Parts: sequence; C-alpha cells; structure tokens
Amino acid sequence: MLRIPAISARFEMSFSSRWKASYQGVKNGTSPKEIRDELVKRTGMSEKRAKYMDQTGSILSQMTAERHKAMGVSKFNWSTSNDEKVRDSHNKLEGQVFEYANSPAVGLPGTDYNCRCTANPVFDDD
Repeated sequence: MLRIPAISARFEMSFSSRWKASYQGVKNGTSPKEIRDELVKRTGMSEKRAKYMDQTGSILSQMTAERHKAMGVSKFNWSTSNDEKVRDSHNKLEGQVFEYANSPAVGLPGTDYNCRCTANPVFDDD
C-alpha cells in the first residue's frame, strides 16, 4: 500500500513550520542562532541539521528583493564582501547590475549557503 499523500502532507507541514520560523525570525530581527534554536524547537530537527539548513540568508535576500520591487526598483548591483571567502562565481558578479526579472544563474545575492553577498538597489535616473 502506497502512503504518498501522508508523506507529502507531513513534508508540507514540516516545510511550512521551517519557513514560518525563519520568516518570523527575520521579520522580528532575531539572530540566526535564535532562529536555528526555534527551528529545532518547532520541528524537532537536530541542531546540526538546523545549522546546515540556515535559511536566514535566503529569506533575507528574498525579502530585500520584494522590498526593492515594492519601491519600484527593478535592478540591483551585486556586492560581495571583497575577501578571500567569497566564491569565485560570486567574485565574477561583483559590481554588475542585474534586473530582478533576469537574475544571474546563481540566483539572488545571499541565497547560496553561507553567502554574504548583498543586492544594492539601482535607481533609474529618468
């Protein structure tokens, strides 16, 4: 007997709990460690797993993009931390301007695991 609907429902509930904990933490200015602790508490996952998932950067990146778009900003300038820890693929994007509708293949700044890159808004001069 296949139990795919039950497995799917559990996955969706678990994903929803993880996303809500991360989103609420970011929205409230909670530290990444406190968000990880909340993930462990809400979902029962191990601390190691919660640290690995660390969705905070990804959610911050998505929230930044949404805030920019709500302000009418359609483009961003990719900015790295300019140090030895920056990925080569991100170093190549440093200073380049992208449209949110056509972001680079690596995604938005800050979405890769432990990425510290940021999207700076580009205001069009009309």
